Amino acid sequence: NITIFSFAILISFLTFNFLTYFLSNKFLKRPYKLIERYPKILFIKMDYRYLVSKSFDILYQQIIIIILVLLLAKLDLNIITITIIFSIMFGIGHVPIIKFENNFFGLLILLASFFASFLFPLLILNFEYGFIYTYILHWLFYTNTGLLFWILNPEHLKI
Repeated sequence: NITIFSFAILISFLTFNFLTYFLSNKFLKRPYKLIERYPKILFIKMDYRYLVSKSFDILYQQIIIIILVLLLAKLDLNIITITIIFSIMFGIGHVPIIKFENNFFGLLILLASFFASFLFPLLILNFEYGFIYTYILHWLFYTNTGLLFWILNPEHLKI
């Protein structure tokens, strides 16, 4: 059930996310060389259009994740078993991203997804509004990673 409280949490996060993009573009130096070198890695661009498209992409992914976790829960499996099965499936699903997203960024996404695969079932099954927390967690990866590259401005790093 979506309540005013859960809706407020989501709106607060989306506002925070927008402000992160806004303040990054206003006060931080854009890592032009990194963006030019990896034009397919959209989260490092911190472009406002990405906020809209990625929001729906993450929503779609989270719906699939929630359905999978709930289907596993319907099998009367305990949370540890659900988490292990989900982590294996989620991890295998993200392995091809290493090749598609450049080795470094693909590995970064794979590692983040593996970490998240242990949190998502716990949040979905054990917390009220857990589905909202998983959505926020998913988005925070992209926002914080993009922000990190802007702060570090790794033009001198070999990535």
